[in-house]
Amino acid sequence: MSYCYDWNSTEWYDSPPAPPLTPGSTDTDHEQTNAQWVILGVVLCEVAVVMIALGSDLQRYALTMVAPERRCGPFSCSNTLWFVGLIIYFSGNGVFVAALGLAPASLCAALIATVVVANALISRVLLKETLARCDYHGGALIMAGIALTAGAAIVSRATGSIPTYCSGPRHGRP
Repeated sequence: MSYCYDWNSTEWYDSPPAPPLTPGSTDTDHEQTNAQWVILGVVLCEVAVVMIALGSDLQRYALTMVAPERRCGPFSCSNTLWFVGLIIYFSGNGVFVAALGLAPASLCAALIATVVVANALISRVLLKETLARCDYHGGALIMAGIALTAGAAIVSRATGSIPTYCSGPRHGRP
């Protein structure tokens, strides 16, 4: 049982256990469905990363590779392609907001950083950019940092929040 602090009376008290999500459900049901939602949130987060990187690279492609005088119907192909990239970029951010609703924000914040690596890979294919050795090393360091941060987010979610670490008789609280 965790301890809570009542700011009005300046005393610690035992918090009641949280009620089940639906009548008749057990904690194991809640943990299993919660894990499934988190996995869906992680998948949506990575889909958002690819969409954001693809949208920004498509915009850059439209500005640097497509001739401005080339026409796609009544519009310039460059402007049309740039606008499509903008729509993909905005849609990726919408998918990321949906992922935030399903997975912890600390995990999503770590995963959205993979957009840097995805952007480098997509620009290598789409824009024919060359990557130097330091680009690969930087990408590996970014991925290692993301793995550490995401691992810490998962561990802190599984073991409890920081206030539960500070409660107990060792810290002068009940």
